[in-house]
Amino acid sequence: MKKEQRYLISFDLDGTLLFTNKEGKDSFLKGFNFYLPPGHAYIDEIDISFKGGVDFKIFCELCKMFNIKANKTLFENFSNKYLEFFKNYSTPSKWIIYEGIFEFLSSLRQKGIECTVVSGNLYDTGIFKLKSANLYEYFSFFAFNNFEKNRINIMKKIMKYSDKNNFYYIAHVGDSISDIQSSFNFSLPSIYFADKISDMDVDKLLFQVNTNLNILKFSETQDETIKLFILNLKNKIRKSFKLVIFSSYSKLKLHFDEIFDFLTC
Repeated sequence: MKKEQRYLISFDLDGTLLFTNKEGKDSFLKGFNFYLPPGHAYIDEIDISFKGGVDFKIFCELCKMFNIKANKTLFENFSNKYLEFFKNYSTPSKWIIYEGIFEFLSSLRQKGIECTVVSGNLYDTGIFKLKSANLYEYFSFFAFNNFEKNRINIMKKIMKYSDKNNFYYIAHVGDSISDIQSSFNFSLPSIYFADKISDMDVDKLLFQVNTNLNILKFSETQDETIKLFILNLKNKIRKSFKLVIFSSYSKLKLHFDEIFDFLTC
């Protein structure tokens, strides 16, 4: 690690730093119920995946399902309702804060690495989650959802911040396919948080990211808890991507110097 170089790493929020036990999703749907057509029964479940999602896009998809004309004003009104429900009915003490995350973030700060958040959450909702989980203080910049409909456009905010401040952008940490895809879109390394690394079907994961991904090189830490990949696209063999898969922040902290060298070499 070069002393004169400034380093940055970004994190997704839900499923990466914490899990709200579906309280966020439930509040989202409660807020949306106010905009259903007259006489329509309230909804408490919907066949839309929130994992790796973007709030504005999910809102637009719901509007389309119920023949509601989506626009920015309606979304802003909905956002206030959603946040009101979330603040009033959520129980942060029951949320899952992933084991080892505080120690890992503290170690990054001690190394002088700036931590940021890139998430499909609305700004006020995301900040509420971070503060409620006592995670807010670890982060210096937040790229949240405004009216973007995909992760790539949200990622542009952190790219602009990184370039403006001359950071070396180490990687983005996330738990979804869209986290990996948005990282690779900017040729950034991706650090993927998996529930159980031993049970993972890596080939299936890579196929979901991009059907043309090919493994050039594979290695793992000595205790086999973290997997490291160099990948390329079959139709663009000169362009490579780096992917790290882990399932424990404690292990990520333990092996971070090795992982840092892999990501930045």
